[in-house]
Amino acid sequence: MDVQNVTQQRVATREIIDTMPVAKSFQSLGVLIPGVTTGGSTNNQTQDVGGQSGQSHFTMAIHGSRTRDQHVAVDGLNVESMNREDSAGPWLPEATFQEVAFNYSTNGAETETGGVRVNQIPAEGGNAFHGGVFFTITPPAWQTTNFDDRLRALGVTGSNRVKELWMAEVKLGGRIVRDKLWFFLTHGRFQADEYVLGTYYPQDIRARRFVPDLTRQATSLQGPDFTSTGRLTWQATPRNKFTAYMTNGNQHYPIWLTGLLGTTTITPEATLYTKSGNNIYQATWTSPVTSRLLFEAGASHNPTMVWWHGQDWAANDIPGILDVATLSYSRNPGAYWGGTERESPYRTYSFRGAMSYVTGTHTFRTGFSYMDSQHYDTQYFHTELGALPMSYLTFNGTPLLVTYYDQPAYRHYTMHNLGIHGEDQWRVKRLTVNAGVRFDHMLNRNPEIHANPSIFVPVARYYPEADAVRWSDLSPRLGVAYDPFGDGKTAIKASANRYVLRNGNSYAVNLNPLNTNKVNNRSWVDRNDNFFPDGDPLDPNANGELGPSSNRDFTNPHINAFYDPDFAFGFHRRPSDWEFSAGFQRELTSGLSANVSYFRRVYTNFEVTDNRAFGPSDVDFFCVTAPVSAALPGGGGNQVCGIPDLKPNKVGLLNNLLTRADNIGTRLQHWNGVDATVNVIDPGTVYADRLHQLDLRATKLLKFGAARARANLDVYNALNNNAPLNFPTAFNAANPILWQRPGVIMPARLAKISFQVDF
Repeated sequence: MDVQNVTQQRVATREIIDTMPVAKSFQSLGVLIPGVTTGGSTNNQTQDVGGQSGQSHFTMAIHGSRTRDQHVAVDGLNVESMNREDSAGPWLPEATFQEVAFNYSTNGAETETGGVRVNQIPAEGGNAFHGGVFFTITPPAWQTTNFDDRLRALGVTGSNRVKELWMAEVKLGGRIVRDKLWFFLTHGRFQADEYVLGTYYPQDIRARRFVPDLTRQATSLQGPDFTSTGRLTWQATPRNKFTAYMTNGNQHYPIWLTGLLGTTTITPEATLYTKSGNNIYQATWTSPVTSRLLFEAGASHNPTMVWWHGQDWAANDIPGILDVATLSYSRNPGAYWGGTERESPYRTYSFRGAMSYVTGTHTFRTGFSYMDSQHYDTQYFHTELGALPMSYLTFNGTPLLVTYYDQPAYRHYTMHNLGIHGEDQWRVKRLTVNAGVRFDHMLNRNPEIHANPSIFVPVARYYPEADAVRWSDLSPRLGVAYDPFGDGKTAIKASANRYVLRNGNSYAVNLNPLNTNKVNNRSWVDRNDNFFPDGDPLDPNANGELGPSSNRDFTNPHINAFYDPDFAFGFHRRPSDWEFSAGFQRELTSGLSANVSYFRRVYTNFEVTDNRAFGPSDVDFFCVTAPVSAALPGGGGNQVCGIPDLKPNKVGLLNNLLTRADNIGTRLQHWNGVDATVNVIDPGTVYADRLHQLDLRATKLLKFGAARARANLDVYNALNNNAPLNFPTAFNAANPILWQRPGVIMPARLAKISFQVDF
């Protein structure tokens, strides 16, 4: 029982990591904490079973927090990608770490956000040489099927199945100089390939309309991926310890994002060959100057390079297609990726420092963190193959719309994030007060832009350096813990904490003129059936087979997106949230306690985009008749009204202002420990199945002198649950059978055998 701290924390020790029947990822450990939920997806999977989905990109949340507020660190230093808010960081062999700590509620002043904080602590080595080998594999025949008549009635044709799944790790640690200098090395490799539900290769890769080859099921391929790590620990003096940590990793996704992604299907030729090179270089210093005074410092440099390539065998010389009848992308990735090639290097520097001072009744801690991120992004089409930077929207192969892109495009974003914190734990008899405050300053910036003429934007453009957002915040953190009986077995706790929303480079990305003005949609009637939009795309007015431009600023350097200074700059303008909690803990017996808590979260400083080019008088409204279908509530056939239609003279005009939601109306988002559900559809008519997953492990331990061997047999999804995980949410009258047909179901039960030797 902890009767003093209000922060809720769980630590997965080396023993827990080796014992639990979970995939080798921090997410698989984190979801074991009651209340933790996951967001995001890995390929098209939203639920991992036994590591089948490969490197996990899932993010975690709890008690009403957002998954984007997850923070991932190694030895207290950030390892996430700052080009997106929901990054889970690179894949690191779990053999690297001696423990993984999860802070998941009532975070202290050291933490910027109110989400799940993951801190992975590397192993250090020691005077004795020790190491280990781990290997696990799932033969495809060891996966059963969970496909049944119920799924068949829903239109499902099968489930994702293992094609190749294995992982290997080695580790070695020991001394270089006894009692002075130690090393610890690891190397890990894995492969995770699977057959993808309901997705097939095309009969003709260049066809106007995708026709599947039912003899060739699509695959999702990941690997072989590898990461090597090394750590040196130097005990320079009894009171000064230094560490150096390095990783070198390469992740390969030869076929990535196959199958249902959200509400659309990515066919194999529209997937990406993704490669990522990840490196981490860290150094830390720890100095317990006295028994009461501790100093800590650390620095990290994370250079990363990500390549996204259209498949070499895809039709990269012609426009990609999104067909709205089948909600599928085909030919190449251009229609949903906005290009067939992309290169995205970025680097992040992180620094931290802290001082802790402990007396009889006080534990005081103060420190800082600083992060600098530079992100470069280049996107283009295969013009060397004769491709034009455009894509098509079709309906069963009939053209509806053409999208023109300003490509190639080179973009650069920067982010600076400073945090300064101080907190004190003050013990007064049975009462402990945890009080702190944190100052945050964040800056997103677009450096000056020089854009060369492109095929569909034949003018050079220059944009000066501009700050996107510049925020400062002061966030209090307060918690109290009371031991009513003084026996250390009961605690009453309460807290109130303010956090800021985690941000990467997104505000600079969203304001960059090369992003806000990069596409131009034109309606298209293919009168001569040559499957090419005849007309002048540089003329914004209707001409030839082209309708009027949806973006009148496309061919000129006009800036059409702005941030309201009242939102983007100043004090307490950053999106944030308050977390309140109250709870009771009681030790029932040795090793067993009960915890009952209530949580409330209130989000503030919402944003909204207002297109100032038109107002309410520039919109007409009309009604349509919903299709008749038994799959729709009430059988369909009803009038759906209030659909807006912009007047023709306002089409293509953009003057977007991102401002505070309070300037236009009111937006609220609150979360309470007890949820209330309001049914907007007839009760009991449209519900997904509950998700249950039971994983089991049988272990045989063998000892050979100082060595210990462990043979494991794991069974994942032992109950063979087949809950649907993903549904198309749009009703398509041209293809009504897709409505609420599960696109992804929980992977079937599979068995893994693994061997681990430690010496």
